[in-house]
Amino acid sequence: MKKSSTFKRVLSLLFAILISTTGAEAADRYTFRYGWGGSTSEGSTAEGKFYTPMGVAIAPSGNVYVADTSNKRIQEFTSDGIFITKWGKNGGDGSWGSGDGEFRNPRAVEVGPAGKVYVGDSENYRVQIFASNGEFISKWNSIWAEHMAIDPLGNVYIGLQNMSGKIIKYSSSGSIITEWTTGSSPAGLAIDTSGYIYVACSSDNLIQKYTLDGVLVNSWGSYGSANGQFHGPRGIALGLNGNVFVVDSGNNRIQVFDSNGTFITNWGTYGSGDGKFNMPYDIAVNSEGKVYVADAYNNRIQVFSPVISGDITNDGTVDLQDAIAGLQVVAGISSPVSVLGDVNEDNRICIEEVIYALQCVARLRNNHTP
Repeated sequence: MKKSSTFKRVLSLLFAILISTTGAEAADRYTFRYGWGGSTSEGSTAEGKFYTPMGVAIAPSGNVYVADTSNKRIQEFTSDGIFITKWGKNGGDGSWGSGDGEFRNPRAVEVGPAGKVYVGDSENYRVQIFASNGEFISKWNSIWAEHMAIDPLGNVYIGLQNMSGKIIKYSSSGSIITEWTTGSSPAGLAIDTSGYIYVACSSDNLIQKYTLDGVLVNSWGSYGSANGQFHGPRGIALGLNGNVFVVDSGNNRIQVFDSNGTFITNWGTYGSGDGKFNMPYDIAVNSEGKVYVADAYNNRIQVFSPVISGDITNDGTVDLQDAIAGLQVVAGISSPVSVLGDVNEDNRICIEEVIYALQCVARLRNNHTP
């Protein structure tokens, strides 16, 4: 039976989320999908607007939290950018404060176990912890928390960019477990599923990879604008297959590497149009492979997804090898055939089967995400 043109367009949009081109030298593996915020150079305190957002994090539910830094508040959205709530002094009206649930230029936001939201309330020198709806739970004082990451056990890692380049590992209650010096200025932290922490070292223009106890395993990068070089890297995130996404702030682009530091691709340039950046600051990747970037000086969030490489025919099928490549690259499934459905005599598979496979993987990952 022939699929309608509307149905085919819907499937094509969904498939664009799933399928990535293969090969390390692919030029434009990620493309702009949508964004929100923006519109004014000085920012806005209206719901869904931002003033230099410097942090972005994704909850297991898929909801997106943004550290709306100069508005001194946290905002929560659906994965599509629909406003849910905000909190800060006077309900997040843009004024600063030092009371519980109030902020002074919060720069970092992360989601930990049970959906708790950790906020680096930098200029109040503390970390505040909230329920997913913004209800205040607790706080730790005497720490400049501009960059954070949380491991599966709930331990919190904070990079002290302005204090000798230390990374301090805290328990979930705020007790220091260990600390180490990077010899640089840690401006972004991310933890993978294999027990390694990746650090974006802004002043030295490199990425460092450590064990969770601070043993250096690998590093890569240097100053410049060529592939694999950086100009003040800041945010860093891990993709579904372990790829490392780096916000190359001074070069106004995103770079992607494998877990060993081998360059894969990059995108972005200076500007205010779709897919362009003005001092991007943080990054997060959701369970579908969508990439969320806090485009700080453009006062917005931009969302990207892998570029489609397979052709969907009128009967709603795609080549099996394209489907396998997409699930391997986007979802990190080593043996995709085991989760796919029936293949027809032309070695093609219904795109709905591919979408269902990714949905199943996303649900499994969400159930095991801290």
